[in-house]
Amino acid sequence: FTEKTLFKSLIRSWSTMASRLARLVALRCRDQPSAFRKAGFTVDESTCLIGPLKIVFAAGSGDKSLLGLDAWAWEGLPRSSQFAGLPTFDPPVEVPCPSADHPNTAFAVDHVVVKTNDLAGLASAFQAQGIEQRRSIELPNGMFQHFYRPANETIIEAIGTFLSKEPEPVAVEIWGLTVSVKDIDAAKLLLGDINASPVRNARQPGRRILTVRGKEIGGMATNLALMSPHVKVAKL
Repeated sequence: FTEKTLFKSLIRSWSTMASRLARLVALRCRDQPSAFRKAGFTVDESTCLIGPLKIVFAAGSGDKSLLGLDAWAWEGLPRSSQFAGLPTFDPPVEVPCPSADHPNTAFAVDHVVVKTNDLAGLASAFQAQGIEQRRSIELPNGMFQHFYRPANETIIEAIGTFLSKEPEPVAVEIWGLTVSVKDIDAAKLLLGDINASPVRNARQPGRRILTVRGKEIGGMATNLALMSPHVKVAKL
């Protein structure tokens, strides 16, 4: 190895180790827990455990602007009141327990969707903590999708634009969740036609998805989708 090659190798190793330390552990939700129960999730008092990720409920005042997901909690990052433009919080300390059995057959949060008008700022915050961008897709109307994968396999999907040259306030929000379920047809049967969209093919080959109609099940402001598990597609 030359010194330059060795240096680059060390940087990549450090980045990989850091990304393994950075772990999304919880999201704070201002919706009523009863809305998630109606969507087929098991909620224990104020917490819903979906795989390794906690949804911690702190119900809002009824103001619709204060509903939905509004903060996240990370392990392996420097302590701060915010990360990547979003507020952070300390989830309740509990004795570790296995993920709950959910009537809708949920077993993991596949990805968290973040919307922003400052994709570059979000990327910079992630990269500073060793969380590398895995994929980028250009969308119509100047929009982009960026995908990040921290240590616990929950993907962060960032969607939005880059700041224009004109001064504008930075806007970042946790827009919603896509949750993996073992049986998408059983989930659809549980939710019915009023509370969920028809099951349709997802963008990922071999996967199927439905959208939960939050307004129908009790005023859920969180945008929520349920998706069938990953499948291995045979290479031709």
